[in-house]
Amino acid sequence: MKTLKTLYLPLLILALLSMVSTRAYAYDIVAENIYGVKIFYNYINDGTELEVTSGDAKYSGQVFIPKEVTHHEKTLKVTSIGDNAFWACRDLTSAIIPDGVTSIGDNAFKYCESIVSAILPISLKSIGKGSFTKCTALSYVSMPSSVVSIGDGAFAYCSNLSSIKLPENLTSISGSLFEGCRSLTDMIIPNGVTSIGETAFLGCSGLTTINIPDGVTSIGGGAFEGCINLTSVTLPNSVTSIADNAFQGCSLLTSIVIPEGVTSIANSLFYGCSALNSVNIPNNVTTIGYNAFRGC
Repeated sequence: MKTLKTLYLPLLILALLSMVSTRAYAYDIVAENIYGVKIFYNYINDGTELEVTSGDAKYSGQVFIPKEVTHHEKTLKVTSIGDNAFWACRDLTSAIIPDGVTSIGDNAFKYCESIVSAILPISLKSIGKGSFTKCTALSYVSMPSSVVSIGDGAFAYCSNLSSIKLPENLTSISGSLFEGCRSLTDMIIPNGVTSIGETAFLGCSGLTTINIPDGVTSIGGGAFEGCINLTSVTLPNSVTSIADNAFQGCSLLTSIVIPEGVTSIANSLFYGCSALNSVNIPNNVTTIGYNAFRGC
């Protein structure tokens, strides 16, 4: 006599097989652009729009992304570059992103080591975290004023990036945004920015001066740590908080005026600032942290 176990076993196997036989790759459709290059897409916004995604083959060379795609007699606009879409496409030299794209997802171009420039469309509003991390050949970025948010580490370790103009609508410099960008020499922080995140400029050894605009209230831990050629920093009176290690290792920094609103000097704030010979500490300061001036 067959037991219940032997009766249900084939049904269980069939159920598992049906789960395995679902779509093998994480894309909904694939279509060729005008140059015959296959681009992979997912449906978004209830199937009314498309985002570029990764497929079963790595992108390489120059990839032209169309504004819209016609599939099964239905035309849909391309509005997003999805998370990890071009992740580790090391032979990708450029991606032409059309106007109409409003977002670039997390890690979208991470490890694309051959990209030398990024011209972003005027429709773009957000750039995800890690989106261009370790694009080591990237030297030029055209950033539209429409961008209102840039995620953590978006340009971290872009070691060949020498300058970039941040959009005026930006309200914060996110954590690790330019960490390890050792060629960065020119940086203007927009007037609308209110905070500078942790390790935002860590190891930016090419920076010589930085002007922090009025309106910034907080500077995160290690924000300018290891900026060994930084000689001048202007801190506005709006700053009330400067976290640990913010200027550690800025060995050419000679003087600094701490704003009146700051009440404590954080741990290791100026650790290793060996050229520092003038510091203006306001009367409101009640505590000075460990190793704040060690090595000065």
